Amino acid sequence: MNKIIEKLKDNFKKTLEEFALKEEEKEKIFNSFSSTVEKICQNVHLVLDDIYDGVVVVDENNVIIDVNEVFLKWISKKREDVVGRNFYEFLHKGKFFYLKIEDKMIPVSIKKQEFEVFGKKFKRFILMNIKERVFFEQKLKNILRLYKALTHINELLIRAIDKYKVFNDACEIIVKEGHFDFAWIGEINGNKIKPVAYYGNNEEFKEYLKNQEFLMEKFFFEKVKSDKFFLENDLKNEESIFQHKISIPIFKEENAVSAVVLNEEIVAILCVYYKGKIFEKEEIDLLKQIAHDIGFGIVALNRKEDIDYFTYYDVLTRLPNRRYFFEHLENKLKIDQSKDKRGALVIVDINNFNVINSTVGFWGGDYVLIEVSKALKEVIDEKDLLSRIGSDEFGIYFDNVSSLNEVISRLKTKLNNFEFVFFIDGKKFLVSLSVGIALFPEDATDKESLFSAAEAAMKVAKTKREHLVVYSKEMKKTSLEILKRESELVEAIKKDEFELFYQPIVSLENKNVEMAEALLRWKKDGKYIPPLEFIPLIEKLGLIKEVGMMVMDKAFRFIKENDLKIKISINVSTKQIKSNFTNEVIELVKKYNIDPSLIIFEITESVFMENMNLVIEHINRLNEYGIKFEIDDFGTGYSSLAYLKKLPIISLKIDRMFIKDLPKNEEDASITRAIISMSHSLGKKVIAEGVETKEQLEFLINQDCDYIQGFYFSKPLPSSEFLEYLKNFNFDF
Repeated sequence: MNKIIEKLKDNFKKTLEEFALKEEEKEKIFNSFSSTVEKICQNVHLVLDDIYDGVVVVDENNVIIDVNEVFLKWISKKREDVVGRNFYEFLHKGKFFYLKIEDKMIPVSIKKQEFEVFGKKFKRFILMNIKERVFFEQKLKNILRLYKALTHINELLIRAIDKYKVFNDACEIIVKEGHFDFAWIGEINGNKIKPVAYYGNNEEFKEYLKNQEFLMEKFFFEKVKSDKFFLENDLKNEESIFQHKISIPIFKEENAVSAVVLNEEIVAILCVYYKGKIFEKEEIDLLKQIAHDIGFGIVALNRKEDIDYFTYYDVLTRLPNRRYFFEHLENKLKIDQSKDKRGALVIVDINNFNVINSTVGFWGGDYVLIEVSKALKEVIDEKDLLSRIGSDEFGIYFDNVSSLNEVISRLKTKLNNFEFVFFIDGKKFLVSLSVGIALFPEDATDKESLFSAAEAAMKVAKTKREHLVVYSKEMKKTSLEILKRESELVEAIKKDEFELFYQPIVSLENKNVEMAEALLRWKKDGKYIPPLEFIPLIEKLGLIKEVGMMVMDKAFRFIKENDLKIKISINVSTKQIKSNFTNEVIELVKKYNIDPSLIIFEITESVFMENMNLVIEHINRLNEYGIKFEIDDFGTGYSSLAYLKKLPIISLKIDRMFIKDLPKNEEDASITRAIISMSHSLGKKVIAEGVETKEQLEFLINQDCDYIQGFYFSKPLPSSEFLEYLKNFNFDF
């Protein structure tokens, strides 16, 4: 730059000589020009020095004429050490241009500009330091390689069937895709780490392991488990978004280590080694994700094993399940048939199982299932087959039996005559079993028919309240009749072959009919089917909600059409009250424009106990609307009078089982007196149902019972007969 200034001054001086000026004037003009040129050049230097990029000016032979301060700082030189030297002495050409600075190189991009001054050619090089760009490009490549490794590992995990193959293949993928020296996975056993998978140079890895004993034992157990070298501080809180907390990467010298963690327990470590490598946080995060996915893959493998297990086994009792039972039953029948052996298929059902669930909760039911399954295990031999085939049912196949008596004897002896006493949540439960037996090959030779026979015998046992029933040919006819009845029932609902009967409920205080219970009846071919024959089938077929709505619709319409002034009570099932019950009821009331206070819903204790909060919510909403509730069959649900405090009900019905032997049975008399007394103390009315004799009525009157329902006054009546009964009612006592 100084040479250029001097050249400018010389040229300007020669130019002044051509003008006829005094020497004083020439000198004054020349000094002014020189000062201006120097200021301009000084400002140019200031501008160049303020530029972030390096600037080098060279002549036509690439000899440096001038540089800015940025360039001098980059190469750590003074201006006089640079000017006059060839520019390319400072450059090294590889993938990029690099500035050579002792043992280091700065990658630069170079932009060249050519210009001419007084006929001489010059070049200006603008150098941009691209060290950060190169660093980020390399970093991005490393990250992309790890992303590729992560993708391949996830593809591996989808197809994985063996844990150690996952470990070995993962190490190979990490090394090949991530360009690492080697990777290894070690399982933790006590205070030792056992390498179970690695990939890389075998000899180098062995040498590495020898030198890493400190890392593997003292460092890992003393440092890693105490979190002192963790990037994240708290193992338990880390990765809370994952269901299974898998990995926390750490950085230690040349190793990137991730802990493979299952359910907060460190079970293995993944170690990636690259000599001279400094791991960036993004790379650590990806290694962390890789370890996470490996750990999650191991969880998935364990789950696959669980799925395979639970495909054939019951999680609660650990017995084979229904699928296992039928698959193995078929094989056993084939073997027994080929060897002319006899067998016996037994179905065991737990009676009133839903009552236990409703009273003490499902954990109480689980306890009963486990205890019954333990008893059943004592019944069988190694050659026999035992499974849980339903929610409260078990199946047993006795292989190679000598006689029916042998089977019955084994069952009675080991199953305590089919009755057990359990104490659950401070309550005493008598649990009984219903057992059905069918013989092979006498009753059937294929699994479907044999099972159907045993199930039919078990259902007869439940119906007749017997503990054990052996299949007979007559039961087959009964089973077919049941199937036919189910088909007819579905058709009857479509055709609306049902009607409501009404049974009067008499007030002992007013000596008048104040209420009536609506009872469903099915009329087929001119005959009424007994409720016990079709109500259980409605429940079995899952039609109770539809039928319940039909009953409400018929009862509401009956009130409207006959302008009734007495209350009608309607039974409500569990399935109804779990649905959109309140809104459905209100819509029906509005449809028929009836007084809601004429409606009373009856719920059993089991309905209430099964979902107390939901039931109370429905009751409260409908109470506000004017509709009331009462408890039906009180005394049969293993609950206590204490629950009445929580229920916003107006009355309860004493179950007929406590009424039928009054007043002779002192125990029933005591229970009835207690129920009436306690109910009145809680402000509830009492209805006694099943009253048939004058003696029963007299006893209940003496105990201040509020209402009477039963054959003493009237059986359930068709709607027309009931209306006539109301007109002519006379309290006869």
